[in-house]
Amino acid sequence: MTKTKDTAFFESKLLEFIAEEDPLLSMLQWMTQKLVEVEVAPVEVIREA
Repeated sequence: MTKTKDTAFFESKLLEFIAEEDPLLSMLQWMTQKLVEVEVAPVEVIREA
């Protein structure tokens, strides 16, 4: 089961996407950005060490 704050977060994001001109494109761009952040984060940690 999802936590209440997670559900609230995704509900607010959904409302943001719906307000955009192209909701699907906005959602895909956001998801791609988050995936890149997850992929790049370990590389930045290694560089700092």
